Amino acid sequence: MNSTRILVRTTTANFWWGAYGLTNQADWEDLELCYEGGERIGRVCLNGKEYLRDALPELQADPAEKAYAAALQTYLADTGCHYWFYYDEPGSPYFYEAPYEAPRNANGVKPRFTDIWHPDERVGLATVQDAVREFARAFLGLAACEVIITEPEPLEKAVATFKGHQLLFNGDKPVKIHFADNVISELAEVWGITPEATLQKLQASTQ
Repeated sequence: MNSTRILVRTTTANFWWGAYGLTNQADWEDLELCYEGGERIGRVCLNGKEYLRDALPELQADPAEKAYAAALQTYLADTGCHYWFYYDEPGSPYFYEAPYEAPRNANGVKPRFTDIWHPDERVGLATVQDAVREFARAFLGLAACEVIITEPEPLEKAVATFKGHQLLFNGDKPVKIHFADNVISELAEVWGITPEATLQKLQASTQ
């Protein structure tokens, strides 16, 4: 039996810069999820541990963020995915509830938006795959699913936008790019070639 396919659309150029090793992998990325037939699941924000760990001290100093900071502490001490939910007020002119079943608030309202806190330090291609599978198990009733990132930004375009960004903010000062082993491994699997061929392709793209 074929597994259900979940289609994922990324939303920033920064994610692809990190995915291709041009920069560090992303701190976080907003993702749009839908089923293969086009039925919308919703939008989630996928976060890595490094970003949330760095944010924790400031949150702990704010009494209004006590519950959020406590939830972050629990997540940071764990090795699994955690979730944080955002809700609309009943009667809001822009009221929205997610179409999937998720924890309801005191008003019996389902969340409008969900943060996924993933155990990876940063967000790469493998993080997206794993996070969406875990989300599907937790809230969509799918024991297994195939995660497909739609409209992946081509390497050539990512390099061009990255170079344009660097030129705008750093002038013609050269930027040294080091392709991390985990990035090479992820891309080798996606491209179906050896890690050695992957590194050669990445290096050639930045010449």
